[in-house]
Amino acid sequence: MQPTHTVIDSIRSLPRDADSLIWIAFSGGLDSTVLLHACVAEIGATCCRAIHINHGIDSKSNDWAQHCLEVCDKWGISLEVEEVQLSRGNVELQARLARYRQFENRLRLNDIVVTAHHADDVAETRLWQLLTGRAVVGIAERKVVGKGRAIRPFLHLDKQQLRSYAETHLLCWIEDPSNAETTLDRNWIRHKLLPEIKQRFPDVSTKLAELAPPALPQIEKGPLDISNTGIDEALVRAWLLAYGVNPPSSVVKEIVRQSDARLDSSPVIGVSPDETVRRYRDFLYLVTKFPVADPQIIVSGEDIEFSNGYLTWDTCERGFMSNLSLQMLNRTQAGSRKVSIRVNGISKSLTSLFQENGVAPWLRDDWPILMNEERVACVPGIAVADEVWNTTMDGPMYIPNWKFKEN
Repeated sequence: MQPTHTVIDSIRSLPRDADSLIWIAFSGGLDSTVLLHACVAEIGATCCRAIHINHGIDSKSNDWAQHCLEVCDKWGISLEVEEVQLSRGNVELQARLARYRQFENRLRLNDIVVTAHHADDVAETRLWQLLTGRAVVGIAERKVVGKGRAIRPFLHLDKQQLRSYAETHLLCWIEDPSNAETTLDRNWIRHKLLPEIKQRFPDVSTKLAELAPPALPQIEKGPLDISNTGIDEALVRAWLLAYGVNPPSSVVKEIVRQSDARLDSSPVIGVSPDETVRRYRDFLYLVTKFPVADPQIIVSGEDIEFSNGYLTWDTCERGFMSNLSLQMLNRTQAGSRKVSIRVNGISKSLTSLFQENGVAPWLRDDWPILMNEERVACVPGIAVADEVWNTTMDGPMYIPNWKFKEN
């Protein structure tokens, strides 16, 4: 079978409905260029949309975005370029989360986002997982994303098949120089180890892609209840994989061991540079560390995304009047200022308030506090000061909610 037909067959087999919109994750590299071209050829430009995430990491990021715009314009397909701001810390994790947030914001029911991961990517990932003591699960072919699905149609095609397609159709693409940096483990596997193995075992990528993943229970994201069920390595591994986290087996063993710690202890187990597993009461939590939001002035009624979470507002009969300026900070940033709040006629410390509402200890210092004239007016999503509730004015009124970012 010719490479062109194999690529097209992969697109033709996408499980889409008549009203499905196909979003193509388009970086401008060889793999995603083949994916975009094949989708337009097989599905048609009117049923497809392309999305390019500009992470701003490389000095040429804007040039790559412009290249993608020119390609999409040439092929008659709509492209959305989304610029995302990454904070300090684990850039790879933040970039992945930013991409999937953008996908979730766009996908309707039955919509699909396709990415260009291929068999060599699976082989590279599985070798890295094996060599670092992780579960050898490879790359999932599909997953739920918001209201739609993410699908990787090329997982059974190798890099050379995509390159042959690109050369046959005279496609142009960009090269990210960071992909050739062999000081990184995964790049070393890609450029040094895999080519060496292929000389002896030419179909190694296909064989590794066809490996069945380990049998694990099906678990969704969320706190893991350890109160009434026996916890073992398979359960913990499956729970972490629901978040896309795959630490070495030694870490999984430590999580199982620490789950039996005293109830008044607070075990913290690192599973990645910016992620830890913590226990609170009878649950395990996967905690992603995001940079703390800086103190700033916010305006009531205006939704805003911060480095570590989202502040949103609901309309109500009583609450904050619109366009009111409030200072947002957390209890650490408040320093020596009075940080109690009067609720139902009782003055409460923030510590008491957090305990009463079951807020885990690691969230308390980063939870936002809204101050009005040096007094705590609100702890979003938890409590509103009596003087705010007692305010009645004409026009829309608002109450804030807070949600931390998650993996």
